[in-house]
Amino acid sequence: MRNSGLVPVLAILAACQPLGSKGFFGGGENTIFTEGGGGGGGGDDSDTSDTNTGDPNGPTLTENKVEMLNSPQIGANIYFEFSVSDPQGDIDGGKLFLDVDEDGTEILSESYDVSSTGSGDDVVLLNDVLYFGVSEIDLEASYSYWVQARDASGNLGSALTGDVPAYVEE
Repeated sequence: MRNSGLVPVLAILAACQPLGSKGFFGGGENTIFTEGGGGGGGGDDSDTSDTNTGDPNGPTLTENKVEMLNSPQIGANIYFEFSVSDPQGDIDGGKLFLDVDEDGTEILSESYDVSSTGSGDDVVLLNDVLYFGVSEIDLEASYSYWVQARDASGNLGSALTGDVPAYVEE
C-alpha cells in the first residue's frame, strides 16, 4: 500500500484538462487531494468498519461522479463527488473512510476528516456534496473503490462500492 497526503481539489475543478503531465506530486505515491490543501497522511482515525451495512441514523452516500482525469496541474487522478444525506445533519465534523484498489491490489486505505471549511487534511463538504480525489494513478490501470462515512455523532453509514470508469482521452 502506498502513502497518501492531501492537496487542493479546486485545482481539479478549475484546471482539469486532458493530456497533462503525470506525476505532479512526485514520488509515485497516491495522494488524496481536497480543497483545503496541505500535506500529511490523511486522518488519524484508522478504525474503518468491517461491515458494509451501517446504522440507519448514519450518513447515506450517493455517487454523483467518479472519473479518471489527467490535468497539467495535478497529473493523473481519480476525481470523486458523492452526495451525502445525514438524518442527524452532522456529517460536517465526521469521517470518510476510503479504500482504492488498482487492478485488484489495495493501494490506499485511509480515513479523512469531513469539513465544510475545507482546511488542512479535510474532505470538502459543500451543499451536501463531498469532493475529493486520488492522484498518482496509472491511466491504463483499472480501479475500484469502497467508501463509507461516519457523522460527528458516531453513526456509521452504509458502504458504497464501485468501479472507476476507464480514462477517455478528450
